[in-house]
Amino acid sequence: MNLDPGLDTARTSARGRRVSNEDAVVTGEGYALIADGVGGGPDGGRAAALAVDAGEAWLAAAPGDPLAALLALPVVAADALATADPPLHPAAATGLAAARVRGGIGYAVAIGDCRVTVLRRGLGGVPGPVSSTADHDGLALAARDVVAALHLGRQPEVLAADAAADAGRRLLDAVRVHGPRRPPVPVVATPLEPGDVLLLTTDGVHDVLGSVGVQEVLVELGPQVAAEHLSQELVRRALALGSRDNCTAAVVVVPGGTGADVTR
Repeated sequence: MNLDPGLDTARTSARGRRVSNEDAVVTGEGYALIADGVGGGPDGGRAAALAVDAGEAWLAAAPGDPLAALLALPVVAADALATADPPLHPAAATGLAAARVRGGIGYAVAIGDCRVTVLRRGLGGVPGPVSSTADHDGLALAARDVVAALHLGRQPEVLAADAAADAGRRLLDAVRVHGPRRPPVPVVATPLEPGDVLLLTTDGVHDVLGSVGVQEVLVELGPQVAAEHLSQELVRRALALGSRDNCTAAVVVVPGGTGADVTR
């Protein structure tokens, strides 16, 4: 089945309690990119905007292989920061995430405090993640979800104290103007099914909602939710729950969801 036609794509971004919005986001036919400029540092907002603009232009001009295009995306973004005119501050940096749908496959890549998650409704229509760019850092992901669940007043899964401490010590990885050459970032490829949701978020959203909060929003909005409504509600909910960061969500919804069990 060709799932590419009719993809519903939308984005929402809010300054929240910050003085300015240093997130950037673009969406188009079958793709989305978000960036989270490193806050508290110089030129974070410009770095995010440059990374997203360069990434969108690259995806539009890149060869047909989406895997190769996303593998090269961090390099393209770093080059855009390094050649900015006027020049960026040498310490400027940004997180970056991108997702693209081609041939019924969702391709995703993420660096820093940005995340791409594919969600699917399973038994009883309850949505759950089937893949995430955060899976390679399971401890950090689990620790953040525990904090978010407690904040929501939910019972989190048990996480050992030493694991949480280890996750808390991890340093932010990001696209930087100047820095050591980084190894290739893995691209997550997920075969998609009707009704799947590709969700791109900055930490202002997923650090507050976690997996539990995102699932609750999806359940409340129902299986036929529009991408625009979902992106708006995720940002609104994160701000209502006290997020102190810029909040950005981009959503790509695969057409045809019914809320029934679509797991295999």
